[in-house]
Amino acid sequence: MLLSSAQIDSAEPWLSHLRKSRPANRVDSLSSAGTPGFCAPETSTGTLSSASDVFSFGMIAYSLATGLRPFQDQLDGHVSPSEHIQKLLAQGQRPTVPSGNSEQWQTRLLDLAVQCWAQNAADRPTINDIKL
Repeated sequence: MLLSSAQIDSAEPWLSHLRKSRPANRVDSLSSAGTPGFCAPETSTGTLSSASDVFSFGMIAYSLATGLRPFQDQLDGHVSPSEHIQKLLAQGQRPTVPSGNSEQWQTRLLDLAVQCWAQNAADRPTINDIKL
């Protein structure tokens, strides 16, 4: 949650302040179907469904649990990061799930994320199946 200095004084929380926002990096805005790394593999062929949203939810869950962007550790030196990410997803690769001293909520969220990343859209849970 982001707060402006005026909001801190008045204690009115904001989730974001769009006038001050900017892209994390330019490649994120190049995909017409969404943010590279968060899009399901089938989006590269133009096939979108609620299962594609579940895949994206899994990537968001991963980011929340780890504090990392999907594939952030695999992008160094690539001229076109979004193309590289699409290639990794098409090959069935997924972000590295850290092991070690995670809180119980992080472990549960990462387990859920992995379920949402199934290569075959039909193998992903539905949004109604998702529970923590």
